[in-house]
Amino acid sequence: MSFFRLDGPVFQFLERVANLIILNLLFLLCCIPIVTIGPALTALHYVSMKLMLKEESSIIRDFFHAFRLNFRQSLLLSLIFVGIVAILGVDIYLLLFSAAIPEGTVSIFFVATGVLAGLFFMVFSYVFPILARFHVTIPGCLKAAAVMAFSHFFTTICILGVSLVPLFILYLPVIQILYFVIPLFTIIGFALLFFAQSWFLLRTFQHYTPEEE
Repeated sequence: MSFFRLDGPVFQFLERVANLIILNLLFLLCCIPIVTIGPALTALHYVSMKLMLKEESSIIRDFFHAFRLNFRQSLLLSLIFVGIVAILGVDIYLLLFSAAIPEGTVSIFFVATGVLAGLFFMVFSYVFPILARFHVTIPGCLKAAAVMAFSHFFTTICILGVSLVPLFILYLPVIQILYFVIPLFTIIGFALLFFAQSWFLLRTFQHYTPEEE
């Protein structure tokens, strides 16, 4: 039956699943040193978008190509990300536990911090994908991320929604997290999420990529 041919939908689906599993394991392996999470994220985005476009040649070779190529820039961007998150965390901590802030203004500062955090995550949801897809400097990457985040607001919300799936998982019972969620994300979960994001990202990037004649 043509349905079960090597170039048929069944084998193509199984090949895609196998590629995502390999990609997920590579990502987790490269995240072990912690400081390399930024380069690993960039490489994950790079291969995910190639998979979505069906441009991949070798998952392992493509991943480490992007990992090495963008290592310095993605490392610096990840340090910027961690620094801003730390500042926001300290701000929230002071709002919760500092007696020096008048009670009447705490809620105002909470709203302001929440707005700033939302804007920050909107912009940074594009940073590593842009670095993976385009040849840009760090200032150029941040500028492009800000433009895309606010010019394509609905798409940005969708991308953030996919990114926040792990947070929603925390509300599941502990037994489900231990026996289902953790094994799922260890095997394929992260690659699957970023693969889903790629669909939205590539639609946005089309507006900034010259069409081929």
